[in-house]
Amino acid sequence: MFYRLGKQTQNRLSTNTFLFCLYAIVAACSTYAFMYGFRKPVAVGLYQDITWLGLSLKTVYLTAQILGYALSKFIGIKVISELQSHGRAKATLVLVLFAWFALLGFAVTPSPWNAVFMLLNGLPLGMVWGIVFSYLEGRRVTEILAAGLCTSFILASGLVKTVASILLLNFNVSEIWMPFVTASMFLPFLCVSVWMLDQLPPPNQDDIERRCKRVPMNKTSRKELLKLLGFGITMLILGYILLTILRDLRDSFAADVWQATGLSSEPALFTLTELPIAVVV
Repeated sequence: MFYRLGKQTQNRLSTNTFLFCLYAIVAACSTYAFMYGFRKPVAVGLYQDITWLGLSLKTVYLTAQILGYALSKFIGIKVISELQSHGRAKATLVLVLFAWFALLGFAVTPSPWNAVFMLLNGLPLGMVWGIVFSYLEGRRVTEILAAGLCTSFILASGLVKTVASILLLNFNVSEIWMPFVTASMFLPFLCVSVWMLDQLPPPNQDDIERRCKRVPMNKTSRKELLKLLGFGITMLILGYILLTILRDLRDSFAADVWQATGLSSEPALFTLTELPIAVVV
Protein backbone atom coordinates (compact mmCIF):
# COMPACT_ATOMS: atom_id res chain seq x y z
CA MET A 1 0.00 0.00 0.00
CA PHE A 2 2.78 2.42 0.96
CA TYR A 3 4.66 1.59 -2.25
CA ARG A 4 1.59 2.32 -4.39
CA LEU A 5 0.85 5.51 -2.47
CA GLY A 6 4.46 6.60 -2.90
CA LYS A 7 4.34 6.06 -6.67
CA GLN A 8 1.12 8.04 -6.96
CA THR A 9 2.65 10.87 -4.95
CA GLN A 10 5.77 10.96 -7.12
CA ASN A 11 3.71 11.06 -10.31
CA ARG A 12 1.65 14.02 -9.10
CA LEU A 13 4.68 15.95 -7.87
CA SER A 14 6.53 15.41 -11.14
CA THR A 15 3.84 17.21 -13.14
CA ASN A 16 3.00 20.14 -10.85
CA THR A 17 5.79 22.53 -9.81
CA PHE A 18 3.70 24.44 -7.26
CA LEU A 19 2.52 21.23 -5.61
CA PHE A 20 6.08 19.92 -5.63
CA CYS A 21 7.38 23.06 -3.86
CA LEU A 22 4.63 22.97 -1.26
CA TYR A 23 5.04 19.25 -0.59
CA ALA A 24 8.86 19.44 -0.49
CA ILE A 25 8.88 22.35 1.96
CA VAL A 26 6.37 20.65 4.28
CA ALA A 27 8.22 17.31 4.16
CA ALA A 28 11.70 18.80 4.61
CA CYS A 29 10.68 21.32 7.26
CA SER A 30 8.75 18.79 9.32
CA THR A 31 11.58 16.25 9.13
CA TYR A 32 14.16 18.73 10.35
CA ALA A 33 11.77 20.28 12.87
CA PHE A 34 10.92 16.93 14.45
CA MET A 35 14.64 16.10 14.61
CA TYR A 36 14.93 19.10 16.94
CA GLY A 37 12.77 17.13 19.36
CA PHE A 38 15.85 14.98 19.94
CA ARG A 39 18.32 17.86 20.27
CA LYS A 40 16.72 20.85 21.96
CA PRO A 41 14.70 19.58 24.98
CA VAL A 42 17.76 19.66 27.24
CA ALA A 43 17.86 23.45 26.77
CA VAL A 44 14.57 23.79 28.68
CA GLY A 45 15.92 22.27 31.89
CA LEU A 46 17.76 24.48 34.38
CA TYR A 47 19.71 21.71 36.18
CA GLN A 48 20.59 24.01 39.07
CA ASP A 49 21.00 21.45 41.86
CA ILE A 50 24.56 20.33 41.04
CA THR A 51 27.71 22.00 39.76
CA TRP A 52 30.82 20.34 38.33
CA LEU A 53 34.23 22.01 38.30
CA GLY A 54 32.51 25.30 39.05
CA LEU A 55 30.17 25.00 36.07
CA SER A 56 26.42 24.53 36.14
CA LEU A 57 25.28 21.14 34.87
CA LYS A 58 23.35 22.83 32.09
CA THR A 59 26.54 24.42 30.78
CA VAL A 60 28.29 21.04 30.92
CA TYR A 61 25.40 19.27 29.13
CA LEU A 62 25.09 21.88 26.37
CA THR A 63 28.85 22.06 25.85
CA ALA A 64 29.03 18.27 25.47
CA GLN A 65 26.10 18.22 23.06
CA ILE A 66 27.48 21.05 20.92
CA LEU A 67 30.90 19.35 20.83
CA GLY A 68 29.23 16.19 19.51
CA TYR A 69 27.22 18.26 17.03
CA ALA A 70 30.38 20.00 15.76
CA LEU A 71 32.25 16.69 15.39
CA SER A 72 29.25 15.39 13.47
CA LYS A 73 29.69 18.11 10.86
CA PHE A 74 33.26 16.99 10.17
CA ILE A 75 32.22 13.34 9.97
CA GLY A 76 29.46 14.41 7.59
CA ILE A 77 32.00 15.81 5.11
CA LYS A 78 32.75 12.22 4.18
CA VAL A 79 29.52 10.43 5.09
CA ILE A 80 27.03 12.84 3.49
CA SER A 81 29.06 13.51 0.36
CA GLU A 82 29.36 9.77 -0.33
CA LEU A 83 25.76 8.86 0.58
CA GLN A 84 23.73 7.17 -2.16
CA SER A 85 20.22 8.49 -2.78
CA HIS A 86 18.53 5.16 -2.05
CA GLY A 87 19.95 5.06 1.50
CA ARG A 88 18.98 8.51 2.73
CA ALA A 89 15.76 7.68 4.58
CA LYS A 90 17.32 4.74 6.38
CA ALA A 91 20.37 6.81 7.30
CA THR A 92 18.17 9.57 8.75
CA LEU A 93 16.23 7.14 10.94
CA VAL A 94 19.39 5.36 12.13
CA LEU A 95 20.99 8.66 13.14
CA VAL A 96 17.91 9.88 14.99
CA LEU A 97 17.36 6.54 16.78
CA PHE A 98 20.99 6.64 17.93
CA ALA A 99 20.35 10.11 19.40
CA TRP A 100 17.12 8.81 21.01
CA PHE A 101 18.92 5.97 22.79
CA ALA A 102 21.58 8.44 23.92
CA LEU A 103 18.83 10.44 25.66
CA LEU A 104 17.76 7.25 27.43
CA GLY A 105 21.34 6.77 28.59
CA PHE A 106 21.34 10.40 29.77
CA ALA A 107 18.24 9.73 31.90
CA VAL A 108 19.50 6.57 33.62
CA THR A 109 23.14 7.60 34.21
CA PRO A 110 24.05 9.61 37.35
CA SER A 111 25.14 13.24 37.00
CA PRO A 112 27.59 14.56 35.87
CA TRP A 113 28.67 11.42 34.01
CA ASN A 114 25.52 11.49 31.92
CA ALA A 115 27.11 14.42 30.02
CA VAL A 116 28.85 11.75 27.92
CA PHE A 117 25.44 10.80 26.55
CA MET A 118 24.81 14.42 25.58
CA LEU A 119 27.94 14.25 23.45
CA LEU A 120 26.66 11.00 21.91
CA ASN A 121 23.28 12.65 21.36
CA GLY A 122 24.80 15.50 19.33
CA LEU A 123 27.17 13.25 17.39
CA PRO A 124 24.65 11.91 14.82
CA LEU A 125 22.26 14.87 14.66
CA GLY A 126 24.66 17.24 12.91
CA MET A 127 24.41 15.12 9.76
CA VAL A 128 20.62 15.26 9.45
CA TRP A 129 20.65 18.69 7.77
CA GLY A 130 22.93 17.42 5.03
CA ILE A 131 20.68 14.45 4.31
CA VAL A 132 17.51 16.53 4.27
CA PHE A 133 19.06 19.16 2.00
CA SER A 134 20.27 16.46 -0.41
CA TYR A 135 16.62 15.92 -1.34
CA LEU A 136 16.27 19.59 -2.28
CA GLU A 137 19.52 20.48 -4.04
CA GLY A 138 20.16 20.42 -7.75
CA ARG A 139 16.68 21.67 -8.71
CA ARG A 140 15.43 24.79 -10.47
CA VAL A 141 13.52 25.74 -7.31
CA THR A 142 16.25 24.88 -4.78
CA GLU A 143 16.44 28.47 -3.47
CA ILE A 144 12.80 28.67 -2.43
CA LEU A 145 12.97 25.18 -0.92
CA ALA A 146 16.08 26.16 1.04
CA ALA A 147 14.40 29.32 2.32
CA GLY A 148 11.52 27.23 3.60
CA LEU A 149 13.88 24.77 5.25
CA CYS A 150 15.84 27.55 6.95
CA THR A 151 12.74 28.74 8.77
CA SER A 152 12.09 25.23 10.10
CA PHE A 153 14.77 25.22 12.77
CA ILE A 154 13.66 28.65 14.03
CA LEU A 155 10.08 27.52 14.59
CA ALA A 156 11.14 24.00 15.57
CA SER A 157 13.29 25.18 18.45
CA GLY A 158 10.40 27.15 19.96
CA LEU A 159 7.91 24.32 19.41
CA VAL A 160 10.15 21.68 21.01
CA LYS A 161 10.87 23.86 24.02
CA THR A 162 7.17 24.59 24.44
CA VAL A 163 6.37 20.86 24.50
CA ALA A 164 9.27 20.15 26.88
CA SER A 165 8.20 22.98 29.17
CA ILE A 166 4.62 21.66 29.30
CA LEU A 167 5.95 18.23 30.29
CA LEU A 168 7.92 19.83 33.13
CA LEU A 169 5.19 22.15 34.39
CA ASN A 170 1.95 20.25 33.74
CA PHE A 171 2.95 16.58 33.83
CA ASN A 172 5.71 16.69 36.46
CA VAL A 173 8.25 14.95 34.26
CA SER A 174 11.69 15.32 35.87
CA GLU A 175 14.38 17.41 34.17
CA ILE A 176 16.52 14.32 33.63
CA TRP A 177 13.78 12.27 31.92
CA MET A 178 12.20 15.21 30.07
CA PRO A 179 14.55 15.10 27.00
CA PHE A 180 13.85 11.40 26.39
CA VAL A 181 10.08 11.77 26.90
CA THR A 182 9.96 14.80 24.57
CA ALA A 183 11.91 12.97 21.87
CA SER A 184 9.62 9.94 22.22
CA MET A 185 6.62 12.15 21.49
CA PHE A 186 8.22 13.46 18.27
CA LEU A 187 9.48 10.07 17.03
CA PRO A 188 6.31 8.85 15.25
CA PHE A 189 5.85 12.22 13.52
CA LEU A 190 9.47 12.13 12.39
CA CYS A 191 9.00 8.67 10.82
CA VAL A 192 6.03 9.94 8.79
CA SER A 193 7.97 13.04 7.67
CA VAL A 194 10.97 10.98 6.58
CA TRP A 195 8.66 8.75 4.51
CA MET A 196 7.10 11.84 2.91
CA LEU A 197 10.52 13.29 2.11
CA ASP A 198 11.63 10.03 0.55
CA GLN A 199 8.74 10.20 -1.93
CA LEU A 200 10.14 13.30 -3.65
CA PRO A 201 10.91 12.52 -7.29
CA PRO A 202 14.57 12.90 -8.32
CA PRO A 203 15.64 16.02 -10.29
CA ASN A 204 14.28 15.85 -13.84
CA GLN A 205 16.23 16.53 -17.03
CA ASP A 206 15.41 20.24 -16.93
CA ASP A 207 16.78 20.47 -13.37
CA ILE A 208 19.96 18.66 -14.40
CA GLU A 209 20.52 20.89 -17.42
CA ARG A 210 20.12 24.07 -15.38
CA ARG A 211 21.86 23.01 -12.16
CA CYS A 212 24.02 19.97 -13.15
CA LYS A 213 23.61 16.49 -11.73
CA ARG A 214 24.33 15.88 -8.06
CA VAL A 215 26.42 12.74 -7.64
CA PRO A 216 28.21 11.19 -4.62
CA MET A 217 31.71 12.63 -4.09
CA ASN A 218 34.79 10.60 -3.30
CA LYS A 219 38.00 11.83 -1.66
CA THR A 220 39.52 12.97 -4.95
CA SER A 221 36.48 14.98 -6.05
CA ARG A 222 36.28 16.66 -2.64
CA LYS A 223 39.91 17.75 -2.99
CA GLU A 224 39.20 19.12 -6.48
CA LEU A 225 36.25 21.10 -5.16
CA LEU A 226 38.36 22.62 -2.37
CA LYS A 227 41.11 23.48 -4.85
CA LEU A 228 38.56 25.32 -6.99
CA LEU A 229 36.39 26.97 -4.31
CA GLY A 230 38.31 26.45 -1.06
CA PHE A 231 38.75 30.14 -0.13
CA GLY A 232 35.07 31.01 -0.63
CA ILE A 233 33.91 27.91 1.24
CA THR A 234 36.26 28.71 4.14
CA MET A 235 34.95 32.28 4.44
CA LEU A 236 31.35 31.03 4.40
CA ILE A 237 32.12 28.47 7.10
CA LEU A 238 33.81 31.04 9.37
CA GLY A 239 30.86 33.41 9.05
CA TYR A 240 28.43 30.58 9.65
CA ILE A 241 30.31 29.49 12.79
CA LEU A 242 30.15 32.99 14.31
CA LEU A 243 26.44 33.37 13.56
CA THR A 244 25.73 29.86 14.87
CA ILE A 245 27.51 30.55 18.17
CA LEU A 246 25.45 33.70 18.68
CA ARG A 247 22.17 32.01 17.75
CA ASP A 248 22.82 28.86 19.75
CA LEU A 249 23.75 30.67 22.95
CA ARG A 250 20.58 32.74 22.80
CA ASP A 251 18.51 29.70 21.90
CA SER A 252 19.99 27.29 24.44
CA PHE A 253 19.59 29.63 27.40
CA ALA A 254 16.14 31.01 26.53
CA ALA A 255 14.63 29.12 29.47
CA ASP A 256 17.04 30.85 31.85
CA VAL A 257 16.12 34.25 30.37
CA TRP A 258 12.41 33.64 30.85
CA GLN A 259 12.98 32.47 34.42
CA ALA A 260 15.00 35.62 35.21
CA THR A 261 12.17 37.79 33.86
CA GLY A 262 9.53 35.89 35.83
CA LEU A 263 7.87 34.34 32.78
CA SER A 264 9.04 30.72 33.19
CA SER A 265 5.44 29.50 33.64
CA GLU A 266 4.45 30.51 30.09
CA PRO A 267 5.52 27.62 27.80
CA ALA A 268 3.92 29.20 24.72
CA LEU A 269 6.47 32.03 24.81
CA PHE A 270 9.12 29.72 23.37
CA THR A 271 7.09 29.36 20.19
CA LEU A 272 5.47 32.81 20.03
CA THR A 273 8.79 34.67 20.28
CA GLU A 274 10.21 32.68 17.35
CA LEU A 275 7.32 33.38 14.96
CA PRO A 276 8.31 36.97 14.02
CA ILE A 277 11.91 35.81 13.42
CA ALA A 278 10.75 33.01 11.12
CA VAL A 279 8.51 35.39 9.15
CA VAL A 280 11.37 37.88 8.63
CA VAL A 281 13.74 35.11 7.51
